Amino acid sequence: DGQTILFMEVSVASSFATYIGKTDASQPVRVGDFVPFELSPDGSRVLGLVQSTPNHLSIYPVGLGEPLALPEGSVAFSWASWLPDGKSVLAAGSEPGHGRRLYLQDLRGGPVRAISPEGVTFSWDAASPDGQWAVARSPDGNIALYPVGGGSPKPVPGVTREDEPI
Repeated sequence: DGQTILFMEVSVASSFATYIGKTDASQPVRVGDFVPFELSPDGSRVLGLVQSTPNHLSIYPVGLGEPLALPEGSVAFSWASWLPDGKSVLAAGSEPGHGRRLYLQDLRGGPVRAISPEGVTFSWDAASPDGQWAVARSPDGNIALYPVGGGSPKPVPGVTREDEPI
């Protein structure tokens, strides 16, 4: 909304505190102890990373309420982003002994689902504005679009290995 700021404070002991504030200079409110990624599309929740073994994702309410830990498993997550509908999360992580890949977590239930092969690299905000695609560099170094709903990736014509999607 252009009036809300999500930020993190890091202490000397490398602990993280996440806050949400308004641009009107009012006092920020502490949301919790985690690494924040972003606000939900409706601004009511914060998607964040809880550093543990393995790292897992949680959703924190901006106001009152309890955090929602996303289904835990063997995936150690490193990054996540809301899809535009606010009902799913696109995330990156890896399982023990495997390379990093993109995953989809439907917040209405079910296990996390891999949507890319192992070995992809990506830029922040990897989801398309319509939430149907995720952009990442494939294991062979080319940039491709991975369908969030499943299926084969599509190469991006005209993009070189030197280009970086943002």
